[in-house]
Amino acid sequence: MQFVNNEQVQIQIRKDQNTLIVVGTGTIIFGLWTMAKMLGMVFILRKETIAALKENYEGVAEIPDNFVFWGILVMTFIIMAAIHAFDGLVSTLRANESRTYGAHWRLKMAYGVTNILIAIAVIVGNAVFKEPRVTTYIYGIGLMYSAVLRIITAVRRTRIVYIQ
Repeated sequence: MQFVNNEQVQIQIRKDQNTLIVVGTGTIIFGLWTMAKMLGMVFILRKETIAALKENYEGVAEIPDNFVFWGILVMTFIIMAAIHAFDGLVSTLRANESRTYGAHWRLKMAYGVTNILIAIAVIVGNAVFKEPRVTTYIYGIGLMYSAVLRIITAVRRTRIVYIQ
């Protein structure tokens, strides 16, 4: 059994861990809400949004209507793929660290590798098929897989370490 580091800084970090989790979760939810509002505006007010964008760039270039709409959609897919790639990289690195300490690492590694593959599939699907519907299906399957793995991780039995 390993002894827990009880330096003053470590004790304070453990006390503030819940606050950090709440603040981080709030930031993520705010970002997702902002993205949902933007996509909702693009889908619901499609004609008005395209007209406003064309008005801003009037004289610079002639932009077709579909180019603006699909451009925004493609950029959203690229941003989501970047988020999945980063999450996959972090999960893979955490799995390697867990493996060195002898903890559970296989599920973390599978989650990380799958997230990286989802990111690659979304980018390749967007480039090869040039049809956002295919990319949406790929991304949806990836989200379902990610959700199942997170549920499995949440209900898995783990050992609890008590800190005094």
